[in-house]
Amino acid sequence: MKRLSTLLIAILSLSMFQTIMAEEGWHFGPTVGYENTSVTLQSGNDKVTYTNLSGFNLGGLAEYRPLDWLGIESGLQFVMNGYWAGISTSVEFLGKVYPVKAEYKNNLYYFMFPLYIEGLIPISDEFSINIECGPEFYVGLDSKTTYTLRLASTVPGQQDQVESWYAGIFDTTLSRFNCTIHLAGGLQYAGFRLMAGYNFGVYNMFVNGGHMIMDPGYILDTTKDSFKMSGFVINISYLF
Repeated sequence: MKRLSTLLIAILSLSMFQTIMAEEGWHFGPTVGYENTSVTLQSGNDKVTYTNLSGFNLGGLAEYRPLDWLGIESGLQFVMNGYWAGISTSVEFLGKVYPVKAEYKNNLYYFMFPLYIEGLIPISDEFSINIECGPEFYVGLDSKTTYTLRLASTVPGQQDQVESWYAGIFDTTLSRFNCTIHLAGGLQYAGFRLMAGYNFGVYNMFVNGGHMIMDPGYILDTTKDSFKMSGFVINISYLF
């Protein structure tokens, strides 16, 4: 009986808290999404964009809406994004030329703190069109860099595929801090929200004095070259 009373009090307290928050313009809820990112390397007059890599985000949102048409949104998300590069070349062995394909994939894991300004266009009591814009701040947690070298099976004594991976690209090559500018639009109905947008890279991810690992023989000057991440994102959220 005591446990039942405690449970009922907890449920009642939670209901009252949600009611108060709703009345004060606060809303909270979970969010999950798909990320499709790449990076752009600017070295002097040369500009290279690497292949997009699929990732995801997962976390929670906190929204304060002082007006029906205006809101401020923040929260905390765990994010996996990154980039991919493929190089096709050839090797000569005993007078014959064989094709070789090298692939480089870099998965980056972050905590991300968004800070958005929201504009809402009410269509009905429960349905609205949403627009959000603002910075996203990233703190690097871990990374996984994978090299895959595919050799022609006709090369004597060589494996068809050699794969190796390592962690630790943060601090040696890339900064743990990153920042993007987020712009997205979407729909909201009865607490459910679907948003699609683009994150524009504005921060040079290179660590000054670091080195670039993916291109042996090509030395980058990280004090002058820039490495910025951008990409598409789609999120589904529910706000109480």
